[in-house]
Amino acid sequence: MLGTTNLSRLATSLSLSLLACCLTEAQEPCLDIASTVFCDDFSDGDHTDGMPANWQLMTNLGTLGTADSTGGDLILTQPNTDPQVAFAGTEQDDISIRSQFRQVEGSGAIALMGRLDPVGRTAYQGGIDTGDSTIYLVRNDDPFARLLVSKATDLNPKVEDVVLQLDIIGDELSLFAWRAGEAMPAEPSLTRNIGGGYDSGVGGVL
Repeated sequence: MLGTTNLSRLATSLSLSLLACCLTEAQEPCLDIASTVFCDDFSDGDHTDGMPANWQLMTNLGTLGTADSTGGDLILTQPNTDPQVAFAGTEQDDISIRSQFRQVEGSGAIALMGRLDPVGRTAYQGGIDTGDSTIYLVRNDDPFARLLVSKATDLNPKVEDVVLQLDIIGDELSLFAWRAGEAMPAEPSLTRNIGGGYDSGVGGVL
């Protein structure tokens, strides 16, 4: 563990465009050979109809923001410094979750979350700080977010679409990060062993 931060510091006022999100039961860190739980591109303009997923906002993180997909992308908007998390799917243990992001305005962190407990507010998180383009892996232990590992990148989700993929397979936590339109990296951008941590939960985005 590199440090401990309050959960609220990982997000500031922002509007986030989520272009697509795919969640799989992962046997290997690759979406192509895993069993798909759902893949949502929000093209139907309704993220709560259960087709293919019912996205819900966590209501226990402070001031509740908004989620809107009527334009074909899922737009998450935070009114202040309180985190905003949308989650979907059923409880899984080994998963791979991939999404394409663009930050519309503001600054803070955008991230994928796995083994998320929306009630207990615990999860593993892999994301990017849009203030300095640092990617990171975090373990969320209510009410703190414990930084596991981080690294500087030249990705800039304020001006370009960025793809993140978070894999949680057994005790291995991995994050892939790359520009939309480019090939997925052959090796994870970050990895961390998480033995003795959380065993299962749903997928989410922050």
